[in-house]
Amino acid sequence: MRHCNLCNVEVDTDRKYCPLCFNDLEKDDNSEKQTSEFLPRTKNENFEKHSYFLTRLFLFLSLAIIGVCIFINVLTKGVPWCLLVSLCILYIWVLIEHTILSKRGAFEKILFHVCSIVSILVASNIIAGGGEWLINFVVPAIALATTTILVLISLIGKRHRSQFLLSFFIIYILFLILSIVLLAAHFDTFKILNLINIMYNTLAILGTLLFGFRIIKNEGGKKLHI
Repeated sequence: MRHCNLCNVEVDTDRKYCPLCFNDLEKDDNSEKQTSEFLPRTKNENFEKHSYFLTRLFLFLSLAIIGVCIFINVLTKGVPWCLLVSLCILYIWVLIEHTILSKRGAFEKILFHVCSIVSILVASNIIAGGGEWLINFVVPAIALATTTILVLISLIGKRHRSQFLLSFFIIYILFLILSIVLLAAHFDTFKILNLINIMYNTLAILGTLLFGFRIIKNEGGKKLHI
């Protein structure tokens, strides 16, 4: 048992900080009495100062890189590649805020990053003057790589499988529909990678239904409140 002088409560824990006010706890033997009534949370304050400094530093570097790229792009008078650099830096900012620092679900994070990467590639394709390489090769390759990673996570992460299996299942379906649309609309002239993606995601969907149907059913019922 430990005692908090500020909250005046007994806490049954081995931690050194009070769970209510985060100040130091004293042992019951009173061997190390604290002399002050309130102890500042220097650890949290240092962490906040450090985070604030890193944020300002990264903002300064981002603006400096964008400014230098715009300056060089104007001098060289070529394609506006500085726009692509600005998009990538903006994506890094959103990546930190949306994924690293947030507690969003796996489905939202993965789908967001896939859409963001594809959007950046589309922008680069437009800036470069167009071409068929994006739809023929890049989009199906990203879908294949993402599906592979999700399948591996499903096989390895057995303890937390119920938390993300439904999200992965929905992503497999979306990738399958994407390739079907690209082929049906005759956007893809190469066709091989999108055909592989259709077959690959179909197998992923069947395997998920075969080995995780009960998990998908239970999680779907929770999400839809059935």
